[in-house]
Amino acid sequence: MQGRVIFLLEERAMRVLLEGWLPRLFPGWIDGQHFQCVPHDGKSDLDRSIPLKLSSWRIPGDRFVIVRDNDNADCIDLKARLRSLCTQHGRPETLIRLVCQELESWYLGDLNRRRARHGAALGAGEKPLGELEGVRCRRASCGNQHGLARTLELTDRGSKASKPLPSSTRPGAALGV
Repeated sequence: MQGRVIFLLEERAMRVLLEGWLPRLFPGWIDGQHFQCVPHDGKSDLDRSIPLKLSSWRIPGDRFVIVRDNDNADCIDLKARLRSLCTQHGRPETLIRLVCQELESWYLGDLNRRRARHGAALGAGEKPLGELEGVRCRRASCGNQHGLARTLELTDRGSKASKPLPSSTRPGAALGV
């Protein structure tokens, strides 16, 4: 693989998750050598940062993935706005992955599949964050995301929201990885 995959992330918790999960998904991937996670302090910080980072990044071969919570926004409008930003700033090939509805849904899809084995899946209206309140990453400490990254299933996960990220970053995918 030439260049790295640069993940522009909404929050530190996503960085912690990806740094633990990506090397499991793609054995041999090394943080800093094959990928780099760049966390931000929320959606506003990420949105302000995208134009600057995309237009000023000068490392040949590096490719970008933007990972952002949807948080009940119109997915089509949000993705179109982010796509426009990427195109305006010279990186139209940037992948955009929206987490539906929040990062915790990735864990919850996996958790839901596990709970379903025991007849206790979550209801349709329940929020992932509420279910995971006990393991949610606080800004001061993201230790729980390390543990969750080590336990997320690599195949046949229950979370439909998390499936596009590994499939789009795998070797030979749209990123040219």
